[in-house]
Amino acid sequence: MEFSPAGEEATAGRMGNTANVSAGGLYFWTPEWEGLDVGQGLTLRLSGLDGLGSGPLFRSLRSKATVLRLDPPETDKGPYAKGGIAVRFDERPRFDVYRSSA
Repeated sequence: MEFSPAGEEATAGRMGNTANVSAGGLYFWTPEWEGLDVGQGLTLRLSGLDGLGSGPLFRSLRSKATVLRLDPPETDKGPYAKGGIAVRFDERPRFDVYRSSA
């Protein structure tokens, strides 16, 4: 997944890995968690491939969200330590689903 804090949308997005996605929000891990605050707005983009037995489908989800909780790494593991972030969708996520030609 890729995310950008409010005000940073014009720069390259930060990267993370989703751990849980629901209708109301998601939880993800990222080494780029520092500098984020509870209540801060984010722009999210999730994407991936899924075969589902009928050929690959590419799916993309885009949404605005608000940070609800920050879980810093339990121990300092250096610059690659991943923090957890729980967010609430501020709008209904937009999905793009289509068949890949691959």
